[in-house]
Amino acid sequence: MYNEIVWYIHQNPVVAGFVYEAEQWIYSNAKGYANNDGMIKLAEC
Repeated sequence: MYNEIVWYIHQNPVVAGFVYEAEQWIYSNAKGYANNDGMIKLAEC
């Protein structure tokens, strides 16, 4: 379920016609998901 929600959120600017790929949307963290490295590095506890 989580993956579907993230996909939906990332695809909104694509569906709206603002960009061709979700990673192009400047206000999205889709690049982090595409590179599988995320936007913020978290320290391990």
